Amino acid sequence: MDHGDLYFTVSTAGHVDHGKTSVLKRLTGIDTDRLKEEKQRQMTTDLGFAHLRLAAPRSFGEGAHFHVGFIDVPGHGKFLKNMIAGVGALDLALLVVAADEGPMPQTLQHVEILSLLGVKKVLLVLNKSDLAKKESLPSTIAALSTLLAKYDLEMLEAVPVSCVTESGFAELKAAIVKCLATIPSRTLSPLANMPVYLPVDRAFSMVGHGLVVTGTLVRGCVHQGDAVVLEPAGLKARVRGLETFGQSIERAHPGQRLAINLAVKEHEKVKRGQAVLGDSVSETKTLLVSLELFANHGKAGEKQIKSQPIRFYHGTADIGGMLGFAQVMPIDKERLKQKFLAQITLEEPLIAEPGERYVVRFGDDQMAGGAILFKARPKWLSRVLLIEFSKLLVAGRYEEAALWFMQNSPQNTITRETLALFLPVELRDGVIKSLHEKQQLREVSNFLLSQEFYEELKSQALTKLSELEAAAGDSSKPAGITLEQLRIALNPVLERTVLAKAIDDLVSSERLIREGEKLCSPQAKQRVQSIKANPQTIAAVEEVLSKTVCIESDALPGLCRAKQSEIDRALDDLERLGKAKRIAHEFVCSTKALDSGHSILASLWQAKREITPSEFKERMKITRKYAMAMLSHFDDTQVTRRVGNGRVLLKVPKSNG
Repeated sequence: MDHGDLYFTVSTAGHVDHGKTSVLKRLTGIDTDRLKEEKQRQMTTDLGFAHLRLAAPRSFGEGAHFHVGFIDVPGHGKFLKNMIAGVGALDLALLVVAADEGPMPQTLQHVEILSLLGVKKVLLVLNKSDLAKKESLPSTIAALSTLLAKYDLEMLEAVPVSCVTESGFAELKAAIVKCLATIPSRTLSPLANMPVYLPVDRAFSMVGHGLVVTGTLVRGCVHQGDAVVLEPAGLKARVRGLETFGQSIERAHPGQRLAINLAVKEHEKVKRGQAVLGDSVSETKTLLVSLELFANHGKAGEKQIKSQPIRFYHGTADIGGMLGFAQVMPIDKERLKQKFLAQITLEEPLIAEPGERYVVRFGDDQMAGGAILFKARPKWLSRVLLIEFSKLLVAGRYEEAALWFMQNSPQNTITRETLALFLPVELRDGVIKSLHEKQQLREVSNFLLSQEFYEELKSQALTKLSELEAAAGDSSKPAGITLEQLRIALNPVLERTVLAKAIDDLVSSERLIREGEKLCSPQAKQRVQSIKANPQTIAAVEEVLSKTVCIESDALPGLCRAKQSEIDRALDDLERLGKAKRIAHEFVCSTKALDSGHSILASLWQAKREITPSEFKERMKITRKYAMAMLSHFDDTQVTRRVGNGRVLLKVPKSNG
């Protein structure tokens, strides 16, 4: 990209026969009616494309240019789905209104769609100005400005033109530059550093080239040779070539109109409505959304919308679905707009992110739309909680929403992947950073939790440990509760690594004592300090452990001919001496056996970058039961981390480090 080159996407909008295509042809020299049917009928039925290179204002630097990609959309209501596919990811809308007729039905329909899709800026083009009285133009412009304001659209400029006399087009070019100069370009925005996302609006094959898809690059940068994936089809592809308006490029930036030549198998499966992505992302068929209705549909002020079939439009996708429950929110009387919280279930999978806009059609040609709030609703989130949570999202209180979700989830923790269910992609890192700076968030391993919950967890752990010690009652027994016993007593779904970190902090502050894998309070420790293990029992336990890699702790009394209480005290002493460890609730290993296991884990990891239970079992020459007990111990002590059915190594043995 040359220094100073910025890319924008502009779409037409307006009533059929008001001259949208003619205006673009005069403006750019390109006839956007590419289909034979369109030329025969003299009516746009599908998306058309044109482009223009305009000198940017001097404030953008010497030699700077605006590259404007125009999308010409059909005006006839019959082709409304094609119009909606063309107005996603817009920087500016070119609203074309015939000066001699004023706004017509499709004008209002297109204005409503622009508003529902979150378009904010409009340049009004009064076409056929030669057919209108000159003195009537100011009042027409004022009326249209008032109309747009009701739909939350700002009219930046208004330019009268005539495709017959060719008047006004120099002024229109100047107005486009003036408008775009006030709009931040996606080209240099943080969107460039985000994962690639390009909704496909056309897909076709070219002889000698293969598959070509076109669309507007919404996020990320694409390079020639990049590996990409087409979703929701799950087709892996490679970028053979990139073009923008007929010019070959090696790298594309957000905001550019692109034609991408892809090397892909099963190219016949690629169609409008899919998306080109940098990586596979989770698809969804269930969405929680904010749903907006305008008063001109006769719905504003209603307290509910019944469940009914819909057509759902997002990006370039057009999918059937069902509108579920809808919870009313306060009406916006200034703009006569009613908002609802609603759930939508789709017939086909969708690739979408929270915060993105959509439109639905339902009933007798009625429309609504809004923003996606949440995808893939978890089972624990009841409707009452869902509504409470959604109000934070609708209000844009994303930091509060993140903390709310952490504190209300069964585990009281979430992952960054969970945040992706409800935080807009461009805000995620900022929300996490802000919560860290406010000391409201902690990260433990790959889990996120509120600082408030973390402090509560430490307090609850101390209380629960005291309760468990009191329940044990018999001071002749050795003090100690395992981490797993404490976790289950606190919350069976609590993440092990989170509790382990809290325990580490408590041990460091001397509020807990840890000996081997046992935890106890300082008070409980004092009660049993005077009780000594029988040296003969210790020797017997060591003898058994020297002959086996791993053994059930309840097998030791019979093998050592001692009572369970004597075995427990012997194991306490051996753990203090670093000679043995209790693992996975009911097993015991010598430290030597665990060190050997750690070395084998390192060997497997170095050889294959993968550790499977079966390979570990074979190398240790033990049964699967003992192998899984040892692997559980290594997970608990953060030597390994379970990923799928295998493990990854987190710590190398000291002798290898």
